[in-house]
Amino acid sequence: MSGPRICRTAEEAFQAGYEAPCEHHVPDPNDCPRCRLTDAEIARLAVLHRPHLLPAPLQRAA
Repeated sequence: MSGPRICRTAEEAFQAGYEAPCEHHVPDPNDCPRCRLTDAEIARLAVLHRPHLLPAPLQRAA
């Protein structure tokens, strides 16, 4: 009997999401022209995350 695999942990569910094909039936969603992010979308996301990438200011010793 084979069927959908049951994920028993959050890690298994997370990994199953990465291994699943996209809704357009392309095995790797990164290869799907409709699912993958465009260069412009990646640039916008990079700008949104930029404040989090800046180094933290040095703390003064007490």
